Amino acid sequence: MNEIKDYLNLSCVQSVYKWLNGKCMPTVDNLYGLSALLNVSMEFLVCGTRDYHLKNSNEKMNERLFAYYAGL
Repeated sequence: MNEIKDYLNLSCVQSVYKWLNGKCMPTVDNLYGLSALLNVSMEFLVCGTRDYHLKNSNEKMNERLFAYYAGL
């Protein structure tokens, strides 16, 4: 944890523990630094290992929108 704290120039390691415990999220700047340090994308840090299929989710979203507007 101290390595992350030092790399991101944080004042204390508690910030990192809060991120890990889900009590708060890092800033965009810190996400960028973490992604560089860990050699992963910022999207991976935010979304984890969720498998998103944009095409399928867009089709489902479109179906819901059409159904919503049809009911108005």
